[in-house]
Amino acid sequence: MNHNSSPQVVLYSRRGCRLCEQVEEMLLSLAPKALIVDVDAEPGDAVVYGDRVPVVEIDGLVALEGRFSEAQLADAIRRGSARDDRARR
Repeated sequence: MNHNSSPQVVLYSRRGCRLCEQVEEMLLSLAPKALIVDVDAEPGDAVVYGDRVPVVEIDGLVALEGRFSEAQLADAIRRGSARDDRARR
């Protein structure tokens, strides 16, 4: 596996959401280049994600939402990296 590849990780979050804050902390070490999107900043995002936050997308696919562990997040990011490696071959 090419460890230089990193999947595109996006966290859909909202201010004041304790679960969202926990996931943001996890991403600092697991995917420091992750994009954090405040769903309340865009009406369309608020409609799509509403009360589902936190939602983690990896390479455009919803990988996790709601309550999940750091181990589950790390595993999802690893799977995204493996998918990227296969796509590059």
